[in-house]
Amino acid sequence: MSMSVSLKKATNKTNIKHNNRTMSDKDKERNSHIDESRSHENVYLVQKDLKELYQEEFGEALENYNAKQKRNDRKIDDYFKHIQSSKKTALQQEMIVQVGDLYDFPMRKDYEKGNEILLEWFEDFEKRNPNLKVYNAVIHNDEATPHMHLNFVPVASGYKRGLEKQVSFDRAIIQQDPALDKTRPFDDWREKEVQLLEEKLLDRGIERKLVGTNSYKDVNEYKEKQDLLNEIAVLEGKVDEKKNEFLAISKNVPDKNLVLKPKRKEIKTEVVPKMFGKPEI
Repeated sequence: MSMSVSLKKATNKTNIKHNNRTMSDKDKERNSHIDESRSHENVYLVQKDLKELYQEEFGEALENYNAKQKRNDRKIDDYFKHIQSSKKTALQQEMIVQVGDLYDFPMRKDYEKGNEILLEWFEDFEKRNPNLKVYNAVIHNDEATPHMHLNFVPVASGYKRGLEKQVSFDRAIIQQDPALDKTRPFDDWREKEVQLLEEKLLDRGIERKLVGTNSYKDVNEYKEKQDLLNEIAVLEGKVDEKKNEFLAISKNVPDKNLVLKPKRKEIKTEVVPKMFGKPEI
């Protein structure tokens, strides 16, 4: 038996009401993929208020920063709102963690196995990642496959400009694990977490199934493959274009054999005008 492992950043805007299933009736209608009859099987691990977490983590650092400012216009009233309005820094991070796919969970007992793996992996997540402050974590069992939505605030320290503690994903994970590749810290961190999930699979006699980008040895190999596929797609598009041009021309050609009539030979005559009498030909 084999299963895939996935840990990726959520690409859409975080919707905590969706994650915690506290949506409005209209939102529920838009999410027809959710089986509400199974929503009671969801596992809610952490549910904290994000603003309160900001106060806990940055309250003291904010007070110290403001106390040093001689000008009021340089003071920050609310660090949460300050980051919320920032175009450079994300307020929080959301990861979607999944073990297996639709075809790996034909029976409900398989859902339990997926839940066990996710729960074991999450149990020591904050010990492994002391700089990633979790404020929401839930396992969804009311969709096609069991998966976890994990929301946290990455907290880095040691800043000399601004607050002593600030929100920064890369810096937070590098500080907690200096061995990470400094050129691609997230990818390195992610791979280590995925390896832990893989170990949970192996403990149960399940091999990790490589799918998507995981089936390639490295990012460069994946990019080369994608470039080749894109080039093939362009060439196929050109072939289709020429094929359509040929078909368009073919429609204008009559089905019956053409009978070509010989063109009559033109006889040119020269008329020479005369002073008197008829002109000569």
